[in-house]
Order: sequence, then C-alpha cells, then structure tokens
Amino acid sequence: MTPWRSTAWTIGTSPRCRACRRPSRSVRSFRTVSVEVPPVPVEVLNGLGAGDAFGGALCHGLLAGWDIEQVMRFANAAGAIVASRLACSDAMPTTAEVTELLEATRA
Repeated sequence: MTPWRSTAWTIGTSPRCRACRRPSRSVRSFRTVSVEVPPVPVEVLNGLGAGDAFGGALCHGLLAGWDIEQVMRFANAAGAIVASRLACSDAMPTTAEVTELLEATRA
C-alpha cells in the first residue's frame, strides 16, 4: 500500500487544513472532519504541474469558503486535468473546465 503524503497549511501555530494524497488513489482532508474523495480517472500524459494545480485549486476553494468535500473534489479534478495534458504551465485549467470534468465524472 502506498503511504499517504501529507502537506499541512498552517495559520498561526495550529494546522487549519491537512491534505493527504495517495498517487492514483484518493485524497483525504482533515479540518474539523475527515473527508476522503476518490481520484478523477484520466489518461496521464505528464504529471508536471499537477500538484501545483491541486494546491492552487485547494487554496481557491478554501478562500471561497466552500465546504471541505467540495474543495477536495475540485482540487483533485484540477490536478487530474493538468496530468492529462502535455504542457505544464499552459495546462492550468479554468474553473469551468474543472466544473465540467466533475459533472462528467459524477454520471
């Protein structure tokens, strides 16, 4: 089993959000509750930048005040989109692209 990789975002001296991910599996978040969301299936072309997209989308959702499950799903999808593209910095998805992928994978 692949170990969880953890990144903590800290405000002051206490962690406010911890996101853990297992490559190609799922992502788990700890805030006041624990949330685990499944991966978004894509054909990976290039993994460069996928973590940056995940982190940016995570910050976007947290700053927008979304519930933690929505934040994690959005961040997961943003990272998956970038991994499915050949470019890196030019591959960052728009909000509409992430939303479209989330809607397509819920069916």
